[in-house]
Amino acid sequence: MTAYSWLTFLTARQQLASRLADTGNVFWTDTECGIYVCQALRMFNVLTFTWKQDFVFNSSTLWNSLATLTNSPRIRTLTDTYCYTLMEYMLLEPPTGGTWSGTSQFTINDFSTALRRNAANIKLQPDVAF
Repeated sequence: MTAYSWLTFLTARQQLASRLADTGNVFWTDTECGIYVCQALRMFNVLTFTWKQDFVFNSSTLWNSLATLTNSPRIRTLTDTYCYTLMEYMLLEPPTGGTWSGTSQFTINDFSTALRRNAANIKLQPDVAF
């Protein structure tokens, strides 16, 4: 499969800032724009299955998780800390990830509970990668 390249991650972040009329990253930081670009690409992947690809499957066991196999295109990279940071940006709180330095309206435990509750309610298809 040939590699396809259209724009760089830096260019995508800059274009997002431009579309938000914030080229100086005053209201949305460059890091925040990067998180939103990644989130958009994840959603595009999940909704369209665009990044399907073949890979060599060599395993001596009967049952395998595609997310843990070597060279698998389905390796999961989304972490709790990433989700906490995204949620903090969306709530206009200081983005700290695994700790809480925001207002007293929320705690990091609130985020953790929400993620656990949501994950328990979602039944993912085996070939969907986040």
